Amino acid sequence: MNQANLARTAQRAASLRTAVILASVALMFFGGIIAAQGSGWSMIGIGALGFALIGFPWAVITGRVRS
Repeated sequence: MNQANLARTAQRAASLRTAVILASVALMFFGGIIAAQGSGWSMIGIGALGFALIGFPWAVITGRVRS
């Protein structure tokens, strides 16, 4: 593979990781809102949002090992 193909592949992988992280945050947020509506506890939605906004980026930053 030449340099352009390697760069394109790396960019595609980074875009895919970003999309997965954003989708996970959205699912966590909406899941928390649905759980809050079902249980009657409003703090569940805020807790789910806080976990999603802090937990997922933290997991990505600490979970990736650079070689």
